[in-house]
Amino acid sequence: MIDKFVSCFVSISLIISLFISPFPVLADEDEDDDDEEDNKNYSKQVIFTELMVDPEKVNDSRGEWIEVLNNSETEISLNGWVINDGQNHAISGAYRISPNGYAVICRNENPLENAGVKCDYSAKMVLSNKEETVVLKDKEGNNIDKVKYEEEDVKKGKTIKVANDAAQTLSLETIFTYGLGDFGTPAKNPTIGTRSFPTIQGALNASLDKDTINVPRGEYYENLSIQKEVKLIGEGIGKTIVFSNNCSNAVVAIDRDNVAIGNFSFDDNKCNYQVLRIDNGTGVVVEENEIKNGDTGIIVYSAAENKAAKNLITGNKTGIQNNDLANVFDARFNFWGHQLGPFHESLNPTAQGSTISNNVVFRPFYTDSQKTALSKYTISEKEFNPNTFLSNGVFSLPEGITDEKDTVSVIVNEQMTINIAMLDGSHSVNLPSGIVISRKGGGAIDATKLSADNIEISSLSGFASDTAVEGALQWGIPDVGLVFSEPITLNIFVGTSKNGQTLSILRSSSTDSDWTADGIVSPATCSVSEGLCTFQATKASYFAATVIVSTPTSTPAPTSTPTPTPSSNSSSTSNSGSSSSTSGAKVSGCHDGKPGSISTLLSALPQANSVTLNWSRASDPFSHYLLAYGRAPGVFEYGNPNIGGKDSTSYTVYNLSDRTRYYFKVLAVNNCNPGDFSNELSGEPFTVTKSLAADFSVPDTLGAKSDQEIVRESDQTEPNKNQPQAYVTSSRNIFTPILNFFNTIVKFFGRLFG
Repeated sequence: MIDKFVSCFVSISLIISLFISPFPVLADEDEDDDDEEDNKNYSKQVIFTELMVDPEKVNDSRGEWIEVLNNSETEISLNGWVINDGQNHAISGAYRISPNGYAVICRNENPLENAGVKCDYSAKMVLSNKEETVVLKDKEGNNIDKVKYEEEDVKKGKTIKVANDAAQTLSLETIFTYGLGDFGTPAKNPTIGTRSFPTIQGALNASLDKDTINVPRGEYYENLSIQKEVKLIGEGIGKTIVFSNNCSNAVVAIDRDNVAIGNFSFDDNKCNYQVLRIDNGTGVVVEENEIKNGDTGIIVYSAAENKAAKNLITGNKTGIQNNDLANVFDARFNFWGHQLGPFHESLNPTAQGSTISNNVVFRPFYTDSQKTALSKYTISEKEFNPNTFLSNGVFSLPEGITDEKDTVSVIVNEQMTINIAMLDGSHSVNLPSGIVISRKGGGAIDATKLSADNIEISSLSGFASDTAVEGALQWGIPDVGLVFSEPITLNIFVGTSKNGQTLSILRSSSTDSDWTADGIVSPATCSVSEGLCTFQATKASYFAATVIVSTPTSTPAPTSTPTPTPSSNSSSTSNSGSSSSTSGAKVSGCHDGKPGSISTLLSALPQANSVTLNWSRASDPFSHYLLAYGRAPGVFEYGNPNIGGKDSTSYTVYNLSDRTRYYFKVLAVNNCNPGDFSNELSGEPFTVTKSLAADFSVPDTLGAKSDQEIVRESDQTEPNKNQPQAYVTSSRNIFTPILNFFNTIVKFFGRLFG
């Protein structure tokens, strides 16, 4: 038995010796890569910069971490180094710190468990919440850096910031949050793709045209000079902050085409100088930034095709100074520190926001710092001056046109209400933002002649003999037929004595002929309320609210008339291609009462080759609903005389053409007597030909990506921070398969010798 045991032992020893002999070779290969590093003195080359000692969102065993900086010009691996907190804790991981880059060492390296920290290395250090001296040692045991903190330095949920003088000064991180909401800035180095840099300017210097530089949250004290065609993207206003480090230079100076800057706070730090300067270039976009505390927020020497939008431009003596006298600078859609916008002595004298110079287009603007509401322009007809509106941005001309007296159209950039005063009331014209005003049939117009005015009824002529005018106004260019890209809303004051009456609306290009309902949104009538006749129109320029006046005639002798049998399908619809309607007109010989109220069309929901309509119930008496629709506002090409009975409030229109916008109205019908049409809603059906997800893309706020840029950005794709992500940590243990093999051998000899 002993002989068997000895034989087994000898056999196993021989096999083990065969497998152990390569180990020094493998170890030599690993160590060869680090020979040069082992011979270096790393003292003060890697230093502590930030410590999370007492996290709030998770317990200490999960959320403690330390940030270090490679303060040298060479790449360094921390694998095998030690964190000493009274005991040695080895750092594991294959990550290497780039020159002047940061590394985060975590007690728990899983972001799903450590409150959202992305870790480069792991170490099982235990950081005291009272006082502690923490030492960083290299793999040879040499002390590289240390930091000592006291109990009063520890604040729950806030990191301890260590100064670059090797932890002689401590300060609390109290501004920026990460992950689940603890305060700190782990690894705040700018990156281009997978490359990281200690400063923003360092990344700018290393960048190529069309690169995107991502700058994490944190405070950066430097003045930036941008001379590359790049995108510079921070993490958001109040998160990524750049302070001036030299009061003789602008915080940011741009001298190149197609530069885009977004999601920063730029603070002149009370240097009383320039925050952002555009020296040269076109296609510059400054968007979603905070620009503050400068003598001049933005100073412009090249304004052509450059713009600043969706920014908070506040706390500056001058918000924008445009020194390019040949071009207008586009500064629409910004917040200026006051709800009335920026101050300009002639264009906006009542505002108290940042001052702007001439040649700056600033309307519309945001009225609040959260950028939730845009300005609305309300004036009287006496203040209506197209030249002013072209100067302040309310109106603009098409691209490439500079002569406002010879233009094909005018664009309304800001919602505008023009009040036209009368003796006991006022008319009004409401222009929605984004509409385009052009000449009917095409051709040039003189935009400076746009006007709004009350029209004396006595000055109008050319109506039918039985038509009486109750009120009238002029909006547009007198004696010129205008077309609007979408309906505008007008109110004609006719007096409170007309309340409840239904008036017909007519339009003409002149005051004495060609009065028509064409260009008036169907049903081309209004129901007077509070003395106002309200309607919509797509054409101009004179508008009249009218009523039919009956002419006295002799009364014929009464005769008996047979009563017709009511038909549940009787209805009244408009003619194809016409904007006029018989809605509201009682059918001859019909004795049924008119429906009690007008339905309101609530929604028109597009679907695959169909649109589903929803409306409010009409008031009795009525029997069913009628549908009319077409491919232009107020133009009815199609319809259905009965889309449901009294309890119906929804209907789906099928077999519609995809990518074609349809306009819908419904009305209630009481057997043979129709009511009035509802409001008009539009919907554009679609065709499902492939996965919608395949066609979905997120618009780039700062412009479309080039092919080169997309390739560069593909290397820096990060998980969606708003959704949980799986993080897998891989490791290589060469002993595992060998030990498994030994186990197999032992089992074999065990069976062999019993």
